[in-house]
Amino acid sequence: MFCTHCGIDAGDDAFCKSCGTTIQKEQPGGDFNQQAFNQANFGGHGNQNQQSQNNFGGQNQFGGNQMPHPNAKSKIVAGLLGIFLGGLGIHNFYLGFIGKGVAQLLMSTIGWILIIPPFAAAIWALIEGIMILVGSINKDAQGIPLRE
Repeated sequence: MFCTHCGIDAGDDAFCKSCGTTIQKEQPGGDFNQQAFNQANFGGHGNQNQQSQNNFGGQNQFGGNQMPHPNAKSKIVAGLLGIFLGGLGIHNFYLGFIGKGVAQLLMSTIGWILIIPPFAAAIWALIEGIMILVGSINKDAQGIPLRE
């Protein structure tokens, strides 16, 4: 599938990795998307209201910031959860990284037998919390950019 905003092949993703536009699934009856073709080949002209509604995260064609994705998680909430409750994996559950969250939770709850795993989980979470706040980790498990 091709992005209706920039014309780049977005594969099977729900959002364009280049511009953040929501990708609509192919219409029944073929894989040719006339709107994507027109916008990609004729300078992106077309229904500007539809473009502005589909563009989440990043910048629009006029240089201004766009609306955050409606399902975007808060960077500040995720970072603070990582710093204060991260040893339990709460920030990873919040961002949708269930596997990492379970690993940290098990390290903290069952790991007390060996003493070292809870400290390792706490340090791991502290580092991830800081990375979230400074922007090194800036997307959730679905690839949606975190909002400020």
